[in-house]
Order: sequence, then C-alpha cells, then structure tokens
Amino acid sequence: MLFMESLYIGHYEWSPTTGDALACNVMSVLVLPARISPSFIAHIDMKTTIIFNIDKFLQNHPESTEYIAAWFKLVETGQWSSFEQMRQSFTSLEGKESNALFTIGCGRYTLKARINFKYKQIVVRHIIANADYDRQNL
Repeated sequence: MLFMESLYIGHYEWSPTTGDALACNVMSVLVLPARISPSFIAHIDMKTTIIFNIDKFLQNHPESTEYIAAWFKLVETGQWSSFEQMRQSFTSLEGKESNALFTIGCGRYTLKARINFKYKQIVVRHIIANADYDRQNL
C-alpha cells in the first residue's frame, strides 16, 4: 500500500511536513505517493510521456520533491503544440526543443529536458540545484 501526501498549492505553496506557506505562487492541487520511484514514467492527458531517473537527486535534495511534483502537474494539464506555446506557460523556459531548461522551485532548480511536440513527448534528462549549476556542464 502506498502512503499518499497531499500538497495544496494555490496563492501560496504549503509544505506537507510543516504546514508553512512557501513564497512561491503555483496553482495546483496534488496527491502523490510519499516517495517518487527512481524511474518514473507518466502517461498524461495530452499523451505526453515523461521519463526520468531522479532517485539520487531526491536523496540529496529531498525538499525538491514538491516542486518537481508541481512541475509534473503543470505539464500534465498543458496542451502545447510548439515551444513558443509552452514558453507562454513557463516564462522561465530557455533553450530549444532538443535542450530545454525549465527553472522550477521558485528558481532553486533547473530541469533539463528534450521535447518532441510531434510525438507529444518530454524526456527529462537532468535536474540540478541552481546552487550547484556553475559546477555542472548541462
């Protein structure tokens, strides 16, 4: 049996552990497993497939779980047919389809992905804490 956590995200983002409001404005309500699988594959409404391996990252940055989950929830509800349409939803989105960089978690993390709008697929290649960004070659 999976234990589920509710993350209520509205005008403020609420921490599931402390109940404190975080200073980030994301609109969503999530119910998630208490632990995200190391290899998570999600088929979502717009037939987008997201594949990533983040177990090591989550071990090193457990506070990032709710931000990553919020990103997935936003991607789940989106129906984009071009990079420019996606950029309207994610104003911090940089790069191009083959090397897209999403800033998530109120600027704390960068998610690197490859996007294929023809096949409605997003492949998450890497997630890094922005504090470590200069030390990595994304």
